[in-house]
Amino acid sequence: MGVAAAAFLAACGNGVEVGGPAAGTSPQGSPTSAASRSADSESASPTAPATTRSATPSKSPSSDAGSGKSEKPGKHRTSQKPDKPGDETSSAPSNSGTDSGGIATCTLGDLDVTVDTPAGAGGAGSQYVLLGFTNTSPDPCAIYGYPGVSFVGHHNGTQLGKPAVRDRSQSPHTVRLAPGATESGLLQIAQAANFDPQKCQPTTSDGFRVYPPGSYTAAYVPFKASACQGKVAQLTVYPVGSKS
Repeated sequence: MGVAAAAFLAACGNGVEVGGPAAGTSPQGSPTSAASRSADSESASPTAPATTRSATPSKSPSSDAGSGKSEKPGKHRTSQKPDKPGDETSSAPSNSGTDSGGIATCTLGDLDVTVDTPAGAGGAGSQYVLLGFTNTSPDPCAIYGYPGVSFVGHHNGTQLGKPAVRDRSQSPHTVRLAPGATESGLLQIAQAANFDPQKCQPTTSDGFRVYPPGSYTAAYVPFKASACQGKVAQLTVYPVGSKS
């Protein structure tokens, strides 16, 4: 994940590591969250929490990207201190694909999805944010793999650019979430200025569409950033629960 990402994760000191088994993506007209399906060359997609609620989940990971259907809202917050510190598309959710010991896979209905921007989470032309998944159900559930993530914009849920690509340097592993527990996955956002303007076609995003791993329904999380509309690899996602 590079020197900047390693430094960021080390500074977080919250237990988010990078290492384990391998397995993201797009928001729409209302707040969002999502998961992604492993594939070897696909592409995937910050002060007080902004919370928006009540919306119905979208049906598919990427085909409805600009349909304007509402999605489950998520939260975007900026942390003063971090809570925790291949070329493949992550527009489809990753498969749970592993034994969760009889625990059901976490679905979007079980989860509250957030985007945290820890202080100082940037460097070397990139910004790093944490995609948080909190089990809001009364029962434990399991997550395995990569979230599906993409930028959305134009105030109508249109997907901007390519979905996040998956970082294959880390191997996914099953994360068991007790009721109320939270686990995070790292998302790297390359600065739009890093790319040729004609290829990037920069604009301001409304937020992220996020598919939890193994889910075909997404959450929308508000997030303003300079996002490329062109097909460049601006987003890189890591497995949920990866440690460094």
